[in-house]
Amino acid sequence: EIDITITESNKIGRGKSLPDDIAGFLNYFQLFDLNLIKNGSIVLFGKDPVKFISQCRIRITVMPHGKTGSRFDDTVLIEDNLFTAFNRIQEYFIRHLPMISEFKHDNWNRTNREKYPTEALDEAILNAMVHRDYADISGDITINIYSDKIEIINSGEIPADILSGKNKIKEHHSVLRNPTIAHMFYLR
Repeated sequence: EIDITITESNKIGRGKSLPDDIAGFLNYFQLFDLNLIKNGSIVLFGKDPVKFISQCRIRITVMPHGKTGSRFDDTVLIEDNLFTAFNRIQEYFIRHLPMISEFKHDNWNRTNREKYPTEALDEAILNAMVHRDYADISGDITINIYSDKIEIINSGEIPADILSGKNKIKEHHSVLRNPTIAHMFYLR
């Protein structure tokens, strides 16, 4: 994962050239310092991050009858680094989310589309990963799939100064809780 990130970051060529050795790269981004591997490095690139930071889990649950229903149709627990986890979530959505087929009265051809746009799901998952509070021990990401919606929950909070009223968010610049994690996703 680190080698892939180094290669991808140097491919896009934005900013100055980054170190292409693992220790230099991690040190440059303060993910490795004084021979200590930082938590951000484990979350981003670790082979088994949950072993060190238990709140790195991501749970996907299919709840066809809601949270109070008598059964869940599927539960998947993802305990990988953020890049692997993101890919596994994308693969899950590709395999399991419904497609909608529509027929128009004036056209014999069927039109297929995803029930939930993948670009919107990708953005929501990335936001949950980048903005979650990794210090909160109850900081798992939870993805609940209902019959009519998908709910993505993380332990991050919306900064109070961008809230207007109960549920309205003012126009604002992105406030990064984890700037290094956000930057690594930008580089990838």
